[in-house]
Amino acid sequence: MSDLVVLRRQQIVAAAESVIIERGLQHLSLAEIEKKAGMSRGQLTYYFPTKEEILLAVFDRCVENIHRRIAGPLESIAAKGIKGWPLVREIMAAVVRDIVTEDPFYPLEYTFLAQVGYRKDFGKRLNELYSHWRSCMAADLDCDADPAVIANLMVVLQGFLHGLAIQRLVDPGMIDSGAVTETFLVMVDLYLERILKHGTAVSGVDQASEFNSTRTKILAEVVQ
Repeated sequence: MSDLVVLRRQQIVAAAESVIIERGLQHLSLAEIEKKAGMSRGQLTYYFPTKEEILLAVFDRCVENIHRRIAGPLESIAAKGIKGWPLVREIMAAVVRDIVTEDPFYPLEYTFLAQVGYRKDFGKRLNELYSHWRSCMAADLDCDADPAVIANLMVVLQGFLHGLAIQRLVDPGMIDSGAVTETFLVMVDLYLERILKHGTAVSGVDQASEFNSTRTKILAEVVQ
């Protein structure tokens, strides 16, 4: 790909991102992108034959922006020399602080999710991203436990981040994200303590017998 092609594609993606930020995803059209980029329809479709391809490129740009924004905080965390769950704990808190409700990433993400049934390329892109994030968290956790249990835990951590992002999009002032995150992480603290003790997830009768004491410990930690 020549430098000119790269430049033109970047201009189109930047124009599309600006339209989403200024007017919302519902107003993103080829006509609006043309106007913002100062290009004709022929130029636009030469570099991106469909609007969906532009959406995927904007999505990739948003992911790069997220990684760039949290790179500094992550470097500071890494410099502390902490490892394992304490490291993942701080990374989770940094990611929560980085949730920017005006970021085009979130409306794009949920647009993709709404269309994964008939847009396999959208589903593929999301799956690649989510799998990458879970793998990174699992590597940072570096926990000596059943891999299947750790994989399930990564899904839970990711689900928490997604759920919190949705609630902040709906009403940014509705919740204290820091307090909610700490409450969630306290519960994970206790869960990890348990799986490290047993080497696997506790289920059935053992799980039921531990429920009351675990609940008491969680409430005590949260109150503190």
